[in-house]
Amino acid sequence: LDVGGQYYLGGVQTWTAVTDALLNSRNSLDGCLANFSINGRMVSLDSLSAPSSARPAVGCQRAPGCTTSTCGNGATCVDAWSATTCQCPGGVTGRFCEELVSVHFDGDAALVVNGSNPVASFVFEFTTTMTVGHLVSFLQNPFPQADQNATTLTLAIVAGRLQMTVNYSLAIHPSNGLPSSPILTHQLRVSDGNWHTVRIEVSSGSINVSVDGSNRCLTSSCTMGAVGDLAETAVFGNVANISTPGGPIQFGGCVRNVLRNRVSVDLSQVITSSATSSRLFTVANQPLRAPTVGCPRENMCASQPCSNSGTCVSTWLGFECRCSQDNAGTYCRQASSLTFNGLSSYVQFNISVGSATFGTSGSFELRTRSTDGLLMYAKGPLVNGNFDFMLIEMVQGHLQLKATLGSGVGTVRLHRSVNDGAWHQVHWRRDVRLFNLTLDNAYHASNSTPGHFTGFQIIHASGLAQVSVGSLSPGST
Repeated sequence: LDVGGQYYLGGVQTWTAVTDALLNSRNSLDGCLANFSINGRMVSLDSLSAPSSARPAVGCQRAPGCTTSTCGNGATCVDAWSATTCQCPGGVTGRFCEELVSVHFDGDAALVVNGSNPVASFVFEFTTTMTVGHLVSFLQNPFPQADQNATTLTLAIVAGRLQMTVNYSLAIHPSNGLPSSPILTHQLRVSDGNWHTVRIEVSSGSINVSVDGSNRCLTSSCTMGAVGDLAETAVFGNVANISTPGGPIQFGGCVRNVLRNRVSVDLSQVITSSATSSRLFTVANQPLRAPTVGCPRENMCASQPCSNSGTCVSTWLGFECRCSQDNAGTYCRQASSLTFNGLSSYVQFNISVGSATFGTSGSFELRTRSTDGLLMYAKGPLVNGNFDFMLIEMVQGHLQLKATLGSGVGTVRLHRSVNDGAWHQVHWRRDVRLFNLTLDNAYHASNSTPGHFTGFQIIHASGLAQVSVGSLSPGST
């Protein structure tokens, strides 16, 4: 090995097509090198040349490693030598995963967002599949006493739609106590499992509430009268022990991205992690359990369970893999299509009689421009010099099924071309001796095998049915 010229340690000065071809990545070393020698001679590393911006520090230096307190909210700490990074779970963000942005309510949990000043703007997102539930109420604290100058507002889900109820301030309606407004119902379904955005704006004596940009007003123009300041404390979820205007008292679902007066609410100031989700709040002298970190439905895809470029979609019960057209199965791990070369390619599979039966019905999809070729062939064991079989093939561009139950061969042929390069659906079914062939759910043909035998002896002594696709396997007859 004769190597002359320049040596590089830890990285290269300029990336070229040659270095890209030789190296697996452009990542430079994040760590230390020591005691470097060539031909037995130690190289003084501090004498090597490098631009000041790229020169490594003398000695072996590293950032403090991970500790139990490096990352918050159950995050995973990654020691990257020169720095530590935090991999946040769903619903958590920030450099150290210190900011909680989404929480999950299981029906009994409650979340209280306090403030020292009146609410001028309040925005949040929620998702649920519950058709009935209490989402949020704006109340006075301590509960249940009401500030005469404050207006309380409740958003609840009834019959899958968002309902809004306002209780007016005593200062504006002194003779009527705390009258409830007419109930306004948002016309769109919100219990569909999607994320919905609620925006509440208070200005000039009116309250405007919008859901996903669709405004519903709570103002005198809606014959609801003027309103005072909105109560400063928002209570999400369980309000069983709080005096509120009627309706549902619990909520199951998730809430995220809460902004109060256009300032993001760090929910970790209210709850810190799933490990402390049993932390209690006292509302109206009654304990309320805190919601848990994150949104379980959003976390279902964190492990990337879908293979072969399948798309993972979180659901409340787990996840769903949406596979490409060439794959199928729960995790998209099953190949749903194959390409045969028209010469020697084939596949053979065995069907265990213990898990499935063969010989009653089946289907597949076909796309080709060939005029002739074997599509499927199943053969039973040799008995007294004979064997049962069934095959589907193309003959002059048409589908043909042949089968025998031991007393003669029956043939079913469809006089429709399938070698046009388009996808075609092929279904076959056996009813005793009658075999049916269907193309594209529109064209049908059938015929019976001759003789009086009705059993289809396709299972071998091993308990398996052997099926060849695309061509015969070597040694098959």
